[in-house]
Amino acid sequence: MVSGKHLSEEEKEYIREHYPEKFKSQIAKELGELFEEDNGGSREVRAVRKFIEREGLDIEE
Repeated sequence: MVSGKHLSEEEKEYIREHYPEKFKSQIAKELGELFEEDNGGSREVRAVRKFIEREGLDIEE
């Protein structure tokens, strides 16, 4: 399992609202900027990708 802070509910909602219109890497960068208090100013693409997969949001690429 990935160490670090879990995605906050606000971050999860942001991902749901912006994927797939934005790339996973772009979402991760924006999460770090917009939700600094939740993630310490950094969010890995891997965390975004795993959440998208768990939620069944992933599209064929």
